[in-house]
Amino acid sequence: MKNIMISKFKEHFLILLSLLFVASGVIISNDSYAINANAKSKNSEYIDNRIDEDIKVLFIGDSRTVDMFSADKNEIRGKVYNNITVYAKDGGTYSYMRSTLNRINVKNYDVVVSWMGANDHGNFEKYSSYYKKLKKKTKGHLVLCTIGYSDNNKLGDLGDCLYYNDGIMQRYNKGLTKWAKKNKVETINLYSFTKKHITARSNNGVHYVPSPTVDLWNYTVKQIIKKVDRFGLVDNDENPEKVVLESK
Repeated sequence: MKNIMISKFKEHFLILLSLLFVASGVIISNDSYAINANAKSKNSEYIDNRIDEDIKVLFIGDSRTVDMFSADKNEIRGKVYNNITVYAKDGGTYSYMRSTLNRINVKNYDVVVSWMGANDHGNFEKYSSYYKKLKKKTKGHLVLCTIGYSDNNKLGDLGDCLYYNDGIMQRYNKGLTKWAKKNKVETINLYSFTKKHITARSNNGVHYVPSPTVDLWNYTVKQIIKKVDRFGLVDNDENPEKVVLESK
């Protein structure tokens, strides 16, 4: 009887905790960013802009990256979009990033762009030492993207409320931006872009719609091109058309 009572107490406690997280989302979320969940992508096609073919760019991410290209796949292994080689996996964490980059040898790439961290529960610290090594391997041509927002009003279950709420995302980004500024590493603010322009999925709040999220990739490509230009890897004076080429 005692065990049954304890079990029921735990069950009721978890339900109450879940409700509190969802309720708090109503307070901390910004209604000005609310968008129709059924809204269609402004641009249904991927942009034509491509990285110069002589420059090797690697992009690594988790499920949000997978979603930029497919509504059905759970992993992308070395597929090329806009002359950017993409590796991404649902549920990808620090361990996935490290094992993947060690396997494919980042020294074969001129620029590495990372959109990792959404599955690491706000903990940027584990990335910091690895990113230092990665910066050296890429001769400073490292770009870190802040992780996208979560819509607390749409979080699905207790796990989402505990580990994927927007406060968790902001905590990770705070660590990332502070480290990047200190170590002079380029960043792309995908948190601000997603919160202002991208809709979170109903009964999930973590992933985005419509899927694939074409607008998100198009914006990211434009930002990567700017970073490549800033690194001085393309001589635009000799060939002003070198960066923007034909469609992927």
